Amino acid sequence: YRGRKRSNYSKNRRHKSSKNSTDFDVLIFTQHWPQTVCYTWKEKTPSHSCDLPVNDEWTIHGLWPTQYHKLGPAFCNPSLPFDASALAPIEKEMEVKWIDVENGTAPYSFWKHEWTKHGTCSAVLEPLSTEEKYFKKGLELLDEYDMKHVLAKANILPGQAYPVQTYLDAVYKVLGKRAQVECISNK
Repeated sequence: YRGRKRSNYSKNRRHKSSKNSTDFDVLIFTQHWPQTVCYTWKEKTPSHSCDLPVNDEWTIHGLWPTQYHKLGPAFCNPSLPFDASALAPIEKEMEVKWIDVENGTAPYSFWKHEWTKHGTCSAVLEPLSTEEKYFKKGLELLDEYDMKHVLAKANILPGQAYPVQTYLDAVYKVLGKRAQVECISNK
C-alpha cells in the first residue's frame, strides 16, 4: 500500500491559549508508508537515497495540532528549541518508529522539524508540554493505531492494490474512526 493515514487523537474540542498562534481544534496523528515517502523523495531528485525500515512497517510522520478546515497552527513557540538530548530515554524506539526516510539529511532534522513546527504548538497541553512527552505520545499512538495491524485485520496486505475507499472503510470498521488517506501514484 501507499499513502499516509491520519486519525484524530483528541476529542473534538477547541483549545485556545493566550496566544492565538496556538489556537487549534484537534490533534491529527499522522503515519506514513516509508516506501511512499522514499518514492516522492527520489522523484524530487533521483540521486536522493532513502533509509527504509527493515520490515514493511508504517512509521510516524507526526502529531499535528490542527484547526478545522485550515492548516496549522505551526511554529508556535521559538522559546522551546529542539534539544536532541531530551529524547535520550526514547531515542532507540524513535529510530525504529519515527524514522527520517530521507537519507543524507542532518541528524535529528526530521524530529527537529516536527517539534518546532507542531510540538511547540501542542505544548500548551500538559500531556504534550515537553519534547519527550510530545514524541512519547506519538510512539504510544503508533502502538495503539498501528496501520499495518489495522489494515491486516481488514485483510489489506502490503503489495496489493486496493481502492482508497477500501482503506477508509477498513479503518472505520477496525477502529471506529474516520481516516484521511493521501495517495501518491506512479506517473
